Parts: sequence; structure tokens; C-alpha cells
Amino acid sequence: MDEHNPHMHLCFVPLTEDHRLSAKEVIGSRDKLVQWQDKFHDFMSEEFPELERGQSATDTKRKHVPTWMYKQAHRLTDEMEQIRSEIQNIGTLNAGKQREKVLKLLTKWYPQVNAFEAKLKPYDQEIRSLHQRIREERGDVALADKLQDYRDFVDSIPQDMLEELKRRYEMQTQGLAQEQEFS
Repeated sequence: MDEHNPHMHLCFVPLTEDHRLSAKEVIGSRDKLVQWQDKFHDFMSEEFPELERGQSATDTKRKHVPTWMYKQAHRLTDEMEQIRSEIQNIGTLNAGKQREKVLKLLTKWYPQVNAFEAKLKPYDQEIRSLHQRIREERGDVALADKLQDYRDFVDSIPQDMLEELKRRYEMQTQGLAQEQEFS
């Protein structure tokens, strides 16, 4: 469900008759792979006539949104929920210790969200298209929604903690920049 049309990925190990790994010998060229996909679709359509063959990404020039981005979004969301819970656990008796615990979690999470946002940039058009289709068809939350959730969460962090987080993040990024200068 990470492209315009629902689709599946079929994985197999291309072993030659003498048990060597060789996609080139088993499948052949890229054109042969497309032919193989067409034959597979024809075979599947006999059993499931409602299946439709989508347009090739080669023809449409679409960029495939990698699966790891969805996995990373789920991980970041889980971490955000943990941090949100820890923020809610800040009380009068544990404020100093709990605040530091939250800042430590945020210091790890915040740069990952910034990096996630940067990694999504090349896929903006595909994500907007996917986002619209998913909202129309299923009402699910797409990657763009997750990124907005992260931004909203950052905006909800208590001001003093947010300022400290940004200060630590700037120090961390400046430290990395200095390390790269010396490399």
C-alpha cells in the first residue's frame, strides 16, 4: 500500500541448476524481469480476474517510498508516545529527575525526527499523492500525518524543556560539524 496501486512483492532466491546464486542466469535482463512479471500477472488473473495490472514505475517515473521509512515512522511514533507518557509523569516530588529523563529521551529522539523529515523530502510528491489516496479510500494516517504528529508533539513540550532540548541539539550538531572539519 506504499504506492498508488496496492501491490505485492514476491521474493525468491534465484538459484541455478548447479545451486549457484545468479539472478542474471535465472531471470535475465531487466526486460526479461518485466516479461516474467507480465506472465505472473496473466497466471494470477486466471484465478483472480479482479486483479488489475498497474502501471510500471519505469513508465510513470514514480519514486518508490521505501518500506524502512514506514518502519522508522512507527518506531518514532512509539518513542514519541513513551516520551509523552514520561512528560505526564513529571510531578512535584520527581520534577528534577523526571525532567532530566525526558530531556535524555528527547535528545535522542529529536535529531531522528529532523533526519526523518529530511529523508522524506525527495518523496514529497509521492507521499502527498499517497496521503490523498489513503485518506479517500481508507482514512488511514499516512507518513505526512506522522510527521505532523511529531511537529505537534514538539510544540506541546513544556517551553523550558523545549529550549533546553534545542540548546542541546544545537550543541550536538555543532560538535558533529566540528568533528567533520577535523576529519
